[in-house]
Amino acid sequence: KRQTNKGLFVEVKPMFPHSSPLLGNGFPGMVKRLVSVKQLLDDQWDADRVYQEDYFSLLNAAETGQRITDDYGSARDELNGFAKLLADGIEEVKNLTKLHDDVKAMILAQLDF
Repeated sequence: KRQTNKGLFVEVKPMFPHSSPLLGNGFPGMVKRLVSVKQLLDDQWDADRVYQEDYFSLLNAAETGQRITDDYGSARDELNGFAKLLADGIEEVKNLTKLHDDVKAMILAQLDF
């Protein structure tokens, strides 16, 4: 190790603007709640006949973090598409006609970011 008196310039450029909802609401927390919602929906298939193909966008949104972990190079594209997946997933939940109203209300409350 050697010390030097020469300065070092570092420039950090954010991937997203400061106004990005992903920064303000905490992307990891959003994904954690989506995974919880996914598990709750998965548990409804027998009682309510709710199937994964009924909430495909929500599934994709919940798996965004894992896809980024598997391929860091995809992070920008994944995060740019996340808001649409989330919005589509919320609409899918609203349209689940066979889901009990109390379960639907609990899920929508968790998705209220």
